[in-house]
Amino acid sequence: MLAIRYVLRDAMADFSILYRIRSLRSLLKFLRSSVGSDDSIRLFLRSPTIPELRDQGKPGDG
Repeated sequence: MLAIRYVLRDAMADFSILYRIRSLRSLLKFLRSSVGSDDSIRLFLRSPTIPELRDQGKPGDG
């Protein structure tokens, strides 16, 4: 029974690493595409002053 726990723990760790790598690749792809877009850069720079965008990440807004 103990061996099954170790196998499951190792499998979960491998899955977690793969998930992180996939997420980082997606983020990198997005950043690469955003760099070439002046509109995206302007929106990013203005986002702190746009209430609809600024309030999206507030805790408790569910």
